[in-house]
Amino acid sequence: IRPEEMLDTVEVYFKGNLFHELSLSMAWYYKILPVPVLVQSVFDLNNQLDKVQRMLNRSDCTLERRKHIQDKIDFARLDFRGSLSASELIRRYLPKEVKKMLVFCKDKEDLQHMIPEVSNWLGQAGFETETFEIHNGLSNRENEKTLRRFRKETGKLHVLFSINMLIEGLHVEGVDAAMFLRRTESYVVALQQLGRCLKAGS
Repeated sequence: IRPEEMLDTVEVYFKGNLFHELSLSMAWYYKILPVPVLVQSVFDLNNQLDKVQRMLNRSDCTLERRKHIQDKIDFARLDFRGSLSASELIRRYLPKEVKKMLVFCKDKEDLQHMIPEVSNWLGQAGFETETFEIHNGLSNRENEKTLRRFRKETGKLHVLFSINMLIEGLHVEGVDAAMFLRRTESYVVALQQLGRCLKAGS
């Protein structure tokens, strides 16, 4: 099963000998793979709005233009205050039966920052968690040891934070959910990340 527009591995490896092609969307349609539930949210909008506010304060635009932008900033803040918090979204959409979750981060600095943040969200949503991290900054031995610990059942929600290692061909069995805390420009990379949670028959 491969997503549309990916490298045609049939041509590369099997010289075009194809028995049957099954796209990811068709695998969802025929219920060979489970259709994921996608929940999107913005969790750091206030920080982004603060940056825009500072830029506006330093700008030399006209008073009329400044007022127009300020109104938009103020409206966005009010709208964001009325939305669900990250922990409320988790409580609403993440089933209590989930035992293993992957969290994809932008880089190592972001990963270190988000471990306590995500743990707090999950804790407020009623989950008892145990966190793990895997990335290229650690040795293969350390990463393999981490994966073994992640796979073991303890009764807690196991949360594995990663930057890019699980995108590159490594599949972890038994993962129930994924959280994407990185902006993904590539359709293929997004599907590879999503694929960490997809398994036929689950």
